[in-house]
Amino acid sequence: MKIKHLFSLLLALPMLFVACEPTPEPAPQPSAFTLTSEATVDVAAEGAEGVITYSLVNPVEGVEVTATADVEWISVTAGETIAYTVAANDNEEAREGKITATYNTLSFVVTINQAAKSVVPAEPVLTLTSEATVEVAAEGAEGVITYTLENPVEGVELTATANVDWVSATVGAENVAYNVAANDTEEAREGVITVAYGQKAFEVKVKQAGKTPVENDPAVNTSFTSAKVTKYSQSGGYMKVEFTDETNTLALEFIYESDTLENGTYPINSSYEVNTVYASTSKLNGKKLVDGNVVISRDDTNFFVNFNGTYGNNGTFEAIYSGTIANEDGSLMGAPKTQEIKVAYIGVGYRANDGSEIEIMFEEQHENKYMHIIDFKPTNPNPKYLEAGTYSIADYTIDSTYSKYHYGSTDQEQIVEATFTVTHNADGTTTFEGSFTTLSGIPCTINHTEKVSFFDFAESSGNEEFNEWSQANIKTWSGYNGDREYMFTGYSADGRLEISLDCYSYPNNTDKVWPEGTYNVESWRLESDYEAAGGVYKYCNDSSYGYLGGVKFTVTSGTVEVKHVDGQYDITFDIVTSKGENLKGHYLGGIGEYGTAALPN
Repeated sequence: MKIKHLFSLLLALPMLFVACEPTPEPAPQPSAFTLTSEATVDVAAEGAEGVITYSLVNPVEGVEVTATADVEWISVTAGETIAYTVAANDNEEAREGKITATYNTLSFVVTINQAAKSVVPAEPVLTLTSEATVEVAAEGAEGVITYTLENPVEGVELTATANVDWVSATVGAENVAYNVAANDTEEAREGVITVAYGQKAFEVKVKQAGKTPVENDPAVNTSFTSAKVTKYSQSGGYMKVEFTDETNTLALEFIYESDTLENGTYPINSSYEVNTVYASTSKLNGKKLVDGNVVISRDDTNFFVNFNGTYGNNGTFEAIYSGTIANEDGSLMGAPKTQEIKVAYIGVGYRANDGSEIEIMFEEQHENKYMHIIDFKPTNPNPKYLEAGTYSIADYTIDSTYSKYHYGSTDQEQIVEATFTVTHNADGTTTFEGSFTTLSGIPCTINHTEKVSFFDFAESSGNEEFNEWSQANIKTWSGYNGDREYMFTGYSADGRLEISLDCYSYPNNTDKVWPEGTYNVESWRLESDYEAAGGVYKYCNDSSYGYLGGVKFTVTSGTVEVKHVDGQYDITFDIVTSKGENLKGHYLGGIGEYGTAALPN
């Protein structure tokens, strides 16, 4: 029994020792420093004050919260909250600053975004710089209003309005233009033009005088003793005719598309219409016609005219005229009138290769550019120019069939009588002087001198070389036989040579670059000819042609050499013409103004 109790006591001893040891203190917990207000604060340009709140868990004794700003325009104070002050932003740009709060090793950042200073634009200033009151005569007037505009606003337009319908105002680039209509009453009147720019405006007063009373013009009753045309314009569609007696002059403008007046009634009115008399430009003794009628009855050259109507200020007129009317050149209206044709330039049309027939085309200076053709048939043909001498339809040296008046126009006529003298002058010019009559009896004259471009008076040696060109072009297009056609057209600087060399290259190169090589003059080739030659072929067609000194030729033999030099074409030709001439030439350049080929690389 004692042994049992001793054993229990031994078991309890360790427990007693344990119970006597001291209890250990718990380990310190880490701090937590957390932002509880907004991380980004927007502040107006005027500035502001505010606070930043936070939570602090497990603070450490002796450690304080601190706060700093990275810009001088933010000041901060740290405590239980962080107070900040943002100064006003005097700049026109927004700005940003950061406040950093720190506790021991912990921190957070608050961003301050401050708006830019608002710029209030200056108000527009609209100032009248011309007169505030404008006085205008009864006849009306035009004028301008000047102003200055300071501090304009984008999108705002200047306007100008009038409070009366007899004044109109238009805003221009630098001023306001106004127009005051005539005052047909005897009462003076006033209106106002308002010029506005947004809410800014000024007014200009317009004062217009009344119409001065005018006495009625006297009645005119007369028989005119003479009549003449003072101006005629077929293109303008009018004829001015003046009728006179000892004391009166009646000037009428007939709206009429002919050089003679036909039977009929011509109303006098303000509308510009065919077969009327235009009142605005027709006058009796210097006063405009208002209305009325002109009645014409005539035979070939004698006219009987009856006039009646009103003119000026309530003046009336009645008159008659019996007799002839003289044209501007003194001829009588109704009689055939000789036209003096003013020639702008001479062209040469169809020419027989041997010079036995040469068409000379005379183009008028007239705005309609009428063309007149005289078909000369010299008795001693010369292929280089028309022989000097006298030519006429009567002796068959002018062909009436192909000689035309107003060639190509709706009123084209055959020339039935013609006589011309052709003179070659020492300075290389040629003078054509002559006359002709059309099928309808219109007589015409021509007296014109110029250097005719297709006439060549120089003696040719038969062997010439051309290396200077006033114009040259290289064109290309696909041929009919799987080949490509290249056409060199050149005009020599001295004006003696015009040449077109028509060359072919097989197969068709779609890049449009004229291949280098020698092109022999040959007859036209078919695709079978190309295949028989091995599939590659170059030649110059003997249909190539030109004009030397105005005489046409074809190319019968020779070569054309094509090279590529620095992105340009180097072309040399040595050919024989159908006239037996040996012509050589050289061209170095691009494709020309009208060229369609591509330049070589």
